[in-house]
Amino acid sequence: MWLGFVGGAVFYALWPFVYLAGTPDSDALPAAVRSGLFFAAAGALVSSFIARRWWVNSLAAARLSAGTAAERDNLRARLTAGCIVTWGLAELVPIMGLVGAIVWRDSAAGLPFAIVGLLTLYWHRPAVWPLDAIEPVAGRAA
Repeated sequence: MWLGFVGGAVFYALWPFVYLAGTPDSDALPAAVRSGLFFAAAGALVSSFIARRWWVNSLAAARLSAGTAAERDNLRARLTAGCIVTWGLAELVPIMGLVGAIVWRDSAAGLPFAIVGLLTLYWHRPAVWPLDAIEPVAGRAA
């Protein structure tokens, strides 16, 4: 699933080069529009780290109370939901780059957003998630 998010970020970086091929450059955008896209991308970036921290803490708390098979399935569902939310927030950064590139009619304008988005997805890769947290603490009674 993580590779799908990475593939999406790469697509968002390359699509403006195909979509805007041969189109004339437009006038410069107002600074407020440019700042708004940068602010939205920065907000998504910061939110992805906050979300991952929240989901990891939620998993740790739920792990202490899990004992039955249904509760272990709940841990897997929490881990999956946390990964999807975090990766989705990280992927918003390249999406903002795609929007900026199309609005600015500048194919290269989305590349910095895509690079930051890919780095963020790397920081949130599956290996850094507590996969051992989906198993309950041994010795806990149901």
